[in-house]
Amino acid sequence: MPLFNQDYEGDFGTPAEYTEFRNTIKELDAVLFVTLEYNRSIPAALKSALDVASRPYGESVLEWKTCSDH
Repeated sequence: MPLFNQDYEGDFGTPAEYTEFRNTIKELDAVLFVTLEYNRSIPAALKSALDVASRPYGESVLEWKTCSDH
């Protein structure tokens, strides 16, 4: 999946990979992300995936998923 780029959401059309990823997430009851810390933060690829799943504004596919910080 290409890294998130807000320009893709506008006039250029949403990449098929974004749509496929969002549709997959919609079908799940919960999502578990397991990753190593990278430079005291999360890796860029995970950040990008979260951006794709949470946009466009008001249409997040993560909204009703189970969430835990542990």
